[in-house]
Formats: sequence, structure tokens, C-alpha cells
Amino acid sequence: MKLLTILKKKPYCYDLIYFLITIIILIISIKYPLFYILFGFVIIYIFIKKRKIIIPILILILLFGIRIIISYYFNNIEEKEEYTYYVSDIKDDNSYYAYIDFKKVLIYDYNNDIKPGDIVKAKISFYDSDLKSYDTDFDNEYYLKSIGVSKRGKVNNTTIIKNSFSIYSIKYYYSNYLKDNLSNESYSSVSALVLGNNNLDKNIKDSYSILGISHVLAISGMHIIFLFNIISFILLKLFHYYKKLIPITIITIFVILIGAPLSSIRAILFLILGSINTGRRRYNKLDILSISCLLMLIINPYYLFNTGFILSFLVSFVLIIKDYLFVKSDYKLINTYKLYILIFLITLPLVINISNKISILSVILSPILSTIIGYVILPLSYILSIVPILDYVFKYVYIFINMYLVNIGSIIPIIHIRSFNVYMILFYYLIFGVLLVGIYKGRWVYYFVILVSYLVMIYSFRYIDNRGKITFIDCGQGDSAVIELPYSKGTMVIDCYNSLSYLKSIGINNIDYLVITHSDNDHTGD
Repeated sequence: MKLLTILKKKPYCYDLIYFLITIIILIISIKYPLFYILFGFVIIYIFIKKRKIIIPILILILLFGIRIIISYYFNNIEEKEEYTYYVSDIKDDNSYYAYIDFKKVLIYDYNNDIKPGDIVKAKISFYDSDLKSYDTDFDNEYYLKSIGVSKRGKVNNTTIIKNSFSIYSIKYYYSNYLKDNLSNESYSSVSALVLGNNNLDKNIKDSYSILGISHVLAISGMHIIFLFNIISFILLKLFHYYKKLIPITIITIFVILIGAPLSSIRAILFLILGSINTGRRRYNKLDILSISCLLMLIINPYYLFNTGFILSFLVSFVLIIKDYLFVKSDYKLINTYKLYILIFLITLPLVINISNKISILSVILSPILSTIIGYVILPLSYILSIVPILDYVFKYVYIFINMYLVNIGSIIPIIHIRSFNVYMILFYYLIFGVLLVGIYKGRWVYYFVILVSYLVMIYSFRYIDNRGKITFIDCGQGDSAVIELPYSKGTMVIDCYNSLSYLKSIGINNIDYLVITHSDNDHTGD
């Protein structure tokens, strides 16, 4: 009720984006202290230009500071000889999430009898997250923090004391039911699109990424709106009764049951806040998006270091501002392509850091493929999740679309580009922000050329670097070294354990010589 009262008063309408930007820079500064300088400039700017909101922003900063300190100290788990813990959810890689003294931990266990809701006693060997080997390496420590995991541990022998209720048991058993009653091709897609599971074949996932349509796999706005419209239609046509609260409640329960993916939480919050956004002085959509993001960051500030969280809000941001930037064309297809070009550009650094591949043709193909998946595959997946016997007919649709995506993903031209570090990303988004202003004012060509030139510079840096380099890759017990000639005239790799991700991160997609000193796995692993 307090939130509803605050929303109706709307004291900071149209200023909430400043609240969000300030908190985002503050949280980034935890990991990258140089951002404290930028944080200081933002506070000075707000004090000069938006003095009326400086006190609420300072209070919000204090609130987040306390929240981050609590999060830091809450992660400690008392060392014991044996632990009794509650299993909440099962993953697909012989691991599961459990709670020890209300702290979420990730347990690796090869006991296949473990189910959600089990109370288990075991000896656990906890270990720290792997440190980053290089600047743009995947940061497992912050990823685990972003999903609320305090520790990781391994167990060898477990004793199941008893089985209790877990809300994720419903998803677990229903997922197994679908697996038993659907073909492999259908199950992987239905499981991903309906239940949010991450079990698509790697080649298919790579194709989604290359073609720029990975966002359709996340349980996000498209899925939530689809469910909202279906439930509303059923209420009106079958029961002749309708209130927004009913479909919102049903969808919220569904999202909780499937594990509450971050993108779905964002979509639900946006839907709820939009439904109570009444009165003469309404919040605009950008305000509602800012409130949604702030609420999620209060729950866990480390969400900001989760790529899925960032992508979800970036795409939502583009969907909101598009109407302010472009004059609508009479041709719907032209409007769609304008939107997808913006989505392509705003997500580009993060997509590059995931796969180190981009395809310009994806801008042409993604609107068409997203429409097919959104209007054909998504509804079909929900139908099969309810009536799996229809898979005898519809499994061929999944076989065809998966084969098509893999084949087209393998033949379209690919540009291999190095990963962006945080400062390269910051500079990219500064240029992108100026480009948005240029589009709004009708003078976008000059800024677009600057943005493209920046990307070309990043891509071509290896070819103008006059230094020869030898890099020894940190790969634990294994061994690997990379020798690069000046101007990228040649590349040699000596042993190749755990070297592939590093090679991709610096933009190397082709090597001239591979030397294997001997055949042990810790020298040949990649």
C-alpha cells in the first residue's frame, strides 16, 4: 500500500532516470573504483541542474550503501565438520542450489537421487570462485553474487534425511513429464521458451546468438504480454469477467514457479507498476522502467553484473524511446527495422563479450526470425506444454526451425571481434548516447559514422600493432602459450589447454601454427 501511495503522489515524476543512473554508477564503482570519479561528476551535475532531488538521491545512496555492506557480511558461512541443508532447485549439470542457515549455496553432487525439497546431511568442501585470468575473462565471482549464491562446494557422500516441500518441485516434475512425453527437438525448445531452462543444444544457442535473436529465449516482456493477453481473452470470452489483478496474479505465480528469471521479474514489475500508474500526473514508461530496475537492485545490487539483467533492461529502454526518436513510417516493416537496428547497436558490446562474433546480416534476419518465433513457435510451445500428444505432428516444426537456424547461422558472414573491457564499453555507450540525441535532432549520420569508426578501430587494432607478443595463459595445472607476430602477421599456439576463450577475447579466430608438446589432457584440452 505504501508503494501505491507513493506512486499516486508521484513526487519525482520524470526525474527517476537520474536516481537510476546514480545508483548504477555507484554499484559499478564497487568493482571498478575509477568509476567513483564519474560518480562524483554525476552528483555535482545533479546538485547544479536538479537540486530539488539531491537530498532524496543522497538518502537512496545511503540505503544502497547499507544494502551492499549487509550483502558482503551475509555471505559468511560458519565452518563445520558436517552440514544439514535444504535443496531448493536442481540444475542440469550434477549440481543444485541449497540453503545453509538461510544462505544460498551451489552444490556439486553426483548423487542423482537428489530432488527439490530434500533435507540433506553431508560433508562439504567449499572453495572460492575462480579468479579472472585476464581483463575480459568471465567473472564467475560476480556472476554467482548476481544469482545470490554465497559459496560453492563439492560433496562426495550425501544422506537424505527427509523430503519436504519446495516450490520448485512443480517445475522439476513437470519438466521431467515433458521430457518423457515430447521428442528431444520439441522438448529442448518448449523447456527453454516455457520453463526458462537452459538446455538447448550448443549449436542452436550459438545460432540464436549469431542471428541476434537470443532475447526471444528469455522469459521476458514478449512472453509475459503473450500470457497476459491469453489469460485476459479467456476471462472475457469464457467467464465474461475481467480485472487486471487476475492475469497479473496468475502470471506472477507462474514466474515464481519457474524460478523467477531476472528478465521475467523485470517484465512482471513493469506490468504491475503500469497497472497502478493512475492519476493526473502519470509516470512515463521510462520512469516505470527506472522504478523496476531500482527495486530489483535493492533486492540484490549484484544483479547489475548479470548479462541477462542488463540486456533485458537495455532492450526495454530501446522499446520505450523508439517513439520519441523516429517519425513513424506508413510501412510497418520500416519501423520494425529501425527498432532492430537500435537493439542491435545497444546490445552490441555485451553480445560481443558473450560470443566474440557479430554478423551485419543479423540486422536483416532478426526481425523476420523473431516474428516467426514470437507468433508461431512461442504459442506452439505453450500448446505442447499443455497437450504434449500433439507433438506427433508439431515436432517437425521444431526440427525444421532448428535445422534452418543452425544452417543459416553457419553460412552467413561472421566478423570476429575482441572483447570489450568496462572502459571500452563506457566509451561505446557515451558515443551511443550522443547518437540517440543526434537521431532525436535529425542529425544522426555524423555520430553514426563515429560509432562505426570506433568499432572498426577496435577490430583492426591487432593489424596496426607493431609489437610482437608472447602470452602465457593462466590455466591452472595445464599449460598454454600464444606467440603473436607484429601487425598480426602470424600466430602460434604452444599447447592449448583452456586457451580458446582467451584467443577469442583478443580477436584471434585463426592460428598459423599449433605445437603440442605431448598428449596429456592438460596440454591438449581445447
